[in-house]
Amino acid sequence: MPILWRWHGRIIKVSMPAVIALLIAPAAMAAMEARLILPDGKPAAGCQVSIPGVPGSVRADREGRFTLPERAEPPLTLVIIGARGEIFPPVQVTEKASGVLDIHLEPVLREVVTVTSGVAPNIEAPPAAGTSVIGREDLEERKPEHLVDTLVRTPGVEIRGEGPAAVPVLRGLAGGRTLILHDDARITAERRAGASATFLDPFSLAAVEVSRGPGSVAYGSDALGGVIHARPREPIQGDSGLLYEATGSFGGRNLLSAGVEWTHDVPGGALLAAIHAREADDAKGGGGDRILNSSYRDRGGAIRFASPTDAGLFRVGLMINESFDVGAPAADAEVTRTYYPEEISRRLTLGWHAAPSRGLSSLEAHLALGSYDVTTNRERLPADAVTRQISSAEVNADDASLRVAATRMTGSGRIHAGMDVVSRFNLRATGATHQFDLSDQATTRATDVSIDDAQKIDGGAFVIYDWNVSPKLMVSGGARVDAIDTKNRAGYFGARSRQDTALSGHAAASITPFAGLTGSLQVASGYRDPTLSDRYFRGVSGRGFVVGNPDLEPERSLQFDGVVRWQRGQRFLELLGYRYRIRNLVERFRAGSDFSFRNRGQAEVRGVEIEFATLLVQGLSLRANGSLARGEALDDSAALDDIAAPNAHLALHWANTRASAFLYGFFFGADHRPGPVETERPGYATIDAGFGWRLDEALELRINGRNLTDRRHTGSADANASMAPGRSISIGVGGRL
Repeated sequence: MPILWRWHGRIIKVSMPAVIALLIAPAAMAAMEARLILPDGKPAAGCQVSIPGVPGSVRADREGRFTLPERAEPPLTLVIIGARGEIFPPVQVTEKASGVLDIHLEPVLREVVTVTSGVAPNIEAPPAAGTSVIGREDLEERKPEHLVDTLVRTPGVEIRGEGPAAVPVLRGLAGGRTLILHDDARITAERRAGASATFLDPFSLAAVEVSRGPGSVAYGSDALGGVIHARPREPIQGDSGLLYEATGSFGGRNLLSAGVEWTHDVPGGALLAAIHAREADDAKGGGGDRILNSSYRDRGGAIRFASPTDAGLFRVGLMINESFDVGAPAADAEVTRTYYPEEISRRLTLGWHAAPSRGLSSLEAHLALGSYDVTTNRERLPADAVTRQISSAEVNADDASLRVAATRMTGSGRIHAGMDVVSRFNLRATGATHQFDLSDQATTRATDVSIDDAQKIDGGAFVIYDWNVSPKLMVSGGARVDAIDTKNRAGYFGARSRQDTALSGHAAASITPFAGLTGSLQVASGYRDPTLSDRYFRGVSGRGFVVGNPDLEPERSLQFDGVVRWQRGQRFLELLGYRYRIRNLVERFRAGSDFSFRNRGQAEVRGVEIEFATLLVQGLSLRANGSLARGEALDDSAALDDIAAPNAHLALHWANTRASAFLYGFFFGADHRPGPVETERPGYATIDAGFGWRLDEALELRINGRNLTDRRHTGSADANASMAPGRSISIGVGGRL
């Protein structure tokens, strides 16, 4: 029986039985079977294999075996990423093998060159998206403090805010329009700036995958700008050991951090247990000036179990992360400071990757349950006759999600279909105001309930088909339908509810005139449903007092993307362009002394990005990228917030079996078109450098320097932005026992 949906007065018919029939129909015979073998001769279990520019990826089983579809015709390049985030040197396949092709992987030499353009194995991205992977070796080398710091060399990335609470923004689409996943489950926040995963320590990650561009078909709401997937390490049978890391930073950054991870075989699989902790004092800007309110503390732990069986790979993980006294630095921190006394995330994830069978090349199911608590304090500091006042907001919520997706490879293409349900429930937001007298003694305390009980359930179904019309032409299409139910039972706005239905889709064509060169054009549509706080919250936030709007309409998008990719061995060049229009843009605006929300006509964001990487000589590589972007409201041509100024990044990297070194240059042009809450700022350049020496597998020394010229500049374009950290040096040790 077909499923009927009503959208803008139209009846949409979705024949799910037809989709299921396509998936379970007999598949065409696979063209090539291969086996991955590690440098030590063991099978490369759990590795993911991708072809740059080709949607989807395949996972090697516990014997290291995998199958590529018939459409993957040699010559081609395979990008292979291990379960621990290691990125192996790319593999060139020049011709079909008559039997099983044994692929002997080369050792990872501190990522001599990271050839990951065009792949993001754990993100379902449309053909013209800009995709890349930041692997474990890169994370260990650069030692980023937070998730946003892992993305600073990625084109099309801007940062909203400063310090530990900063939020990553893809292609200028901030405020919940960039989706963040952690272990296949979305991170949801009621912050107006959007999710940032402040509590996440990159020590726990295997890799960070990025897809720049629309992701609404596969992921529904919040993916207009793209998807960021923070992927934790997986335990692997036969790979027991103890991983440790300790780092101290001084100068611009004052940080102590440590982490330990233990992996061991247990009956039925392998177990991983990890703990980590960090403590940072206030940072210092260029010239040594203190950056007030930039300190923080956090800690966390995880237990993960993986069991490879003939039926597939089963995984379960429990993660607890806590942050305390996280400061939000700002230019006026001497007068009013915002900080987060507590932020706690508890997450249980279960996953199953079924072994290929019955015509399906993959079948995955992911279940996630979690709770999230965050407290925001906005403190007016005492001065002269002005007394101290603390306004606070405490938000608690539970989360649940289920995602099931299947992929079938055929001789003429790929079918990927699935469904997901995402729910945030038991949301409660309370506020309090603490008044103090001239002697700084508490006098009064007033409390209120902003949201007493609110929930949102978003259920969607999608199907994507990539059809190889000929060896040189592929067309792709995808469609998704979502039903969203939102309820607020009590609180400031009282009992409110609404139901929405949203359609998303994309269509693309890719042409490969000769091996190594691919061009793609794409049009997509998507939506973003406002958060529960956007609609129903009333209380203090990081920038002031905000009042929600229960009548907000979902945002809708029309997005055009184009990309040209060229790759030959360890050398690639990629040029991307995009033009996005957002209708019913949800905008925060000042209403008297408060902030409120409204839908604003249409906005447009457009830009170009370029990436290049090459191996210069053995052990020495070069990588460069740059981007230009512009965003404006179409009703009055006013500039939008969060649009990155012109920028370019240049990286030189050298490595051998024992040592590695890098030199990064960051160049940012002047921002002459600030958004409504931003200010003009001049251009600037910074330089980072580092060196690592591996004595043996058990001990490695790393020394990194950031902003070596001690350049003084603001951390973001926000009109109230603080200074960015000045020159800092970090010394770290780590290894595997």
